[in-house]
Amino acid sequence: MTRKLPLILLLFVFKGFPQQIDFNASVTAEGIFSSEEENPFWLYTNQRGRIDKETDIATWADASGRYFITPDASLELGVGVLYQNGYADELQLDQYYLSFQNKWLKAHGGRKQKVELYDGLSATNENVLWSLNARPLPGVSFEIYEPVYFWKSAGLGFKASWEEFFTDDERYVENLRIHHKSFHFVYSGVRNVELIFGVQHFAQWGGISPEEGSLPMGFEDYLRVITGRQGENTEVGEQLNSLGNQLGSYEIYLNTSWSHYDIQLLYNTFFEDMSGLKLRNTPDGRYGIFIEDREQGKWISSFMYEYYFCLLYTSPSPRDRTRSRMPSSA
Repeated sequence: MTRKLPLILLLFVFKGFPQQIDFNASVTAEGIFSSEEENPFWLYTNQRGRIDKETDIATWADASGRYFITPDASLELGVGVLYQNGYADELQLDQYYLSFQNKWLKAHGGRKQKVELYDGLSATNENVLWSLNARPLPGVSFEIYEPVYFWKSAGLGFKASWEEFFTDDERYVENLRIHHKSFHFVYSGVRNVELIFGVQHFAQWGGISPEEGSLPMGFEDYLRVITGRQGENTEVGEQLNSLGNQLGSYEIYLNTSWSHYDIQLLYNTFFEDMSGLKLRNTPDGRYGIFIEDREQGKWISSFMYEYYFCLLYTSPSPRDRTRSRMPSSA
């Protein structure tokens, strides 16, 4: 038996300096009681690193102030602290950041919590490669979150992002670098239809290994990482394939609406080598549908179904591959 008791202790909004500054602060506490040694998987999954499988008590506090430069552009400064027993029985910085936002661009520096999508119903949030299972990484982020149309009459535009992070927790390879970028085409030339298709690219690279010492982290190495090229003066695998641990995802989203419902169909496939890059791992990926009701006060406000499919190759020989199917859904 497991019970989760959330308690919102404080939430207030202060507006001063007419229409120029907004201030928000909140304190949240949660208690978890379980008859098992560990909490159930879905109780600590996608909890932003605030709750672990051994957590009984967790509390976090956040405060932020937003200054409006213009009605459509603002600067925001935020900070948050976290305490949880279990995994980290100590006070931690949950987030700290300075951000800028206007009609089409978001940018921030520091450690900033990601936005929870799909009303928290998705097992992966945005994509299969980066969920909400851990605290955000410190770094810098630039995102074109609203489409920029280069052919407006035809409804053709794009979205994009570029992010650089580093790890600051205890791990085997310390000071690991994380590179992420994305690019998506947007088509909205048909009434009540928006089609988004593109790619996400992640790379783990650099850092200090206890066995190999300082790993390649120069500017030339960075150029090799962001273009997915082979490394130099590094271990043999990275000279034959690509520098760092390279991961990516192709994505397709179809957005439409019917009556008072917003509907999204989605597909993500993933790759980490040339076979996946060329889609030879089809039908691997994440398939899903999300339906949200715009009318308020309903018993069910949103619904999501996700299906994950992965083919495992049990034989390393390219001529004799025995495959086992691993479908799963959430």
